[in-house]
Amino acid sequence: MSRSRRPRTPMRILAVMAMGVILFATSARSDDKLLEETVGFAGTVLFLQSQVPALVIGVVRDGKTDVFGFGETSDGSSTPPDRHTMLRVGSLTKAFTGQVLASLVTDGTVKFTDRLQDRIGWNVTIPIRDGHQITLIDLVTHSSGLPREVERESGPSDDPFSTLAPEAYRKGLASDPLVFAPGTGALYSNFGFDVLSAALSHAAGKPYDDLLKERILDPVGLNDTMLPRRTPPRETAAVARRRRRKKGSAFPLRKHSGGRPPGCPLRDRCR
Repeated sequence: MSRSRRPRTPMRILAVMAMGVILFATSARSDDKLLEETVGFAGTVLFLQSQVPALVIGVVRDGKTDVFGFGETSDGSSTPPDRHTMLRVGSLTKAFTGQVLASLVTDGTVKFTDRLQDRIGWNVTIPIRDGHQITLIDLVTHSSGLPREVERESGPSDDPFSTLAPEAYRKGLASDPLVFAPGTGALYSNFGFDVLSAALSHAAGKPYDDLLKERILDPVGLNDTMLPRRTPPRETAAVARRRRRKKGSAFPLRKHSGGRPPGCPLRDRCR
């Protein structure tokens, strides 16, 4: 009589997969073998569970930095990401935008209580609710009453943020999208931070990416962090993807505003 074999559990299967991925994980520095073993295995499990294209983990311990990369910088490249790989940093950029605002308040360019209507520089009427007008402090504290996202058409899968253009924000503001009177509540809003960055750019008289570099990135030494400009009109999406991949970018990067992600390698984030 043959013995029945127990089916593998999902955890056992995951462990087997993890061992395979570990073989392709990279570490820029592996002086600490315990750290290498711990982060290497935990990072592999996280990479498999999250199903992302690539994952980079930076660890600072006793003044030393270890960087572990999992996955590929582009499909089929077999090249794992490392400390130089550009990754989007998501809504961490909201802290950058808040600091840009504080910097402009400090030098007298704007005031926290300035109305968005007076700073946006667009031919659009900013919505008002119950006599409350949107101010810069409302935008930076998520209390403007604007919804989380501006309504827009979906972008293509390889460039999902391409429809986040000024015209989408102008139409959004003109549609009176407020969900509560400005300054009377709180709601997380990418929409709000995007128009805040546009207002700061107009007030300072320069593109937001230049303002960000001048006021935040350069002073603190984030030399490799950037907010990429949009693809030139004559450059096709395929050419743009090849150009980005050649530079080591794991994800498509586009220019966005204050609530959207610039590119940033781990060597900047582990400073």
